[in-house]
Amino acid sequence: MKRVFYFLVILFIIVLAKFFVSSYDITYKVDKFKVREVAKDGSMFFVITYKGEDYKYKIYENRKFFKKRVSSVKVKEEDSKVCVTPVIKGYSSYTICSVDGVKEHDYVGSIQVSDEFNDDFHFNENLRDNEFVYIWKYDGFYFLNGKNRESINIFNKDRYSNDMMFQVNDKLIFPSYDDEYLFSDFIVLDMTSGEYFKIKSDFSISYTSKIVGNFKNSVYIFDSKDNVLYEVNYKKKRVLVVGSKAKGYIGIKDGKKRDVKLTDYTKNNLTYFDLPVKDIEVKGNVYSYLDNDFIKYFSYQDVRYIDSFNENIYFLYEDNLYRKDYDSVSLIVHNFEFNFNSNDLIYVYNR
Repeated sequence: MKRVFYFLVILFIIVLAKFFVSSYDITYKVDKFKVREVAKDGSMFFVITYKGEDYKYKIYENRKFFKKRVSSVKVKEEDSKVCVTPVIKGYSSYTICSVDGVKEHDYVGSIQVSDEFNDDFHFNENLRDNEFVYIWKYDGFYFLNGKNRESINIFNKDRYSNDMMFQVNDKLIFPSYDDEYLFSDFIVLDMTSGEYFKIKSDFSISYTSKIVGNFKNSVYIFDSKDNVLYEVNYKKKRVLVVGSKAKGYIGIKDGKKRDVKLTDYTKNNLTYFDLPVKDIEVKGNVYSYLDNDFIKYFSYQDVRYIDSFNENIYFLYEDNLYRKDYDSVSLIVHNFEFNFNSNDLIYVYNR
């Protein structure tokens, strides 16, 4: 008898576990609205169709015991703006508005302004463990992750121009700024740990050089002063001359190294960045960006786009750095210095 009881308990646990991890995709009607409800990968997706337009919602929660969670849909229309809010049983929902076909979230509450802070630098300690933010402080970085703030001091003196900083996934690559007029070495910083190492070279490279591309484990830098193309391989920790008047020049096309002319760099501004383009288009105050094959939209007055990962968009407003995720906007850090200089200061990575 005990064996039967234990068997039934185990069977019940298996069935229950299978239910909560299993996916489903159903479509049903709520009043005049067509609703598509999808449970997949620990998240819930809802698509509300109204007047031929789809309003898509994603909620980071496991499925509940019952299906058909949308009980009603609220719609507010004003001129060309249509705002749709589903009432979802057991979930916290949000509003999406459409203006002439462009959809954006309708957020409640105002953005915090900088005069609320007494300190020049204030970190809200609200990053997730998989979020890493680096803020250039002229001799190194402020490293922000989770609730932790760390100061990484790399150089002996301040360097205000930081236009040769380059990010490849979780790596930051930049010159050794301790050198005055010409530099020889590069620094590679791991954004997930804050640790860094130096790649040494025997070359003298001008600060007027520019990064022209990256391919596999290398970054390519063209020095217009001497017309030399350098390859910095951060995996093998070496710097090579791969282009000069004597050797000829290379570029990357269709995933292969090809011969190019010097004028491609000096006149045609040849570049070949092997990185996904996150910011597709900026029109007025609307940013459109690609996320898992869906074009999404984001709108705010007077903001500066920094980066985006999955559902997170990082942007500057006045002297504050914010994160917009799927249903909220959060202040990450206030930095008074952003009033005077915000170019090439902020770098973000999500693991």
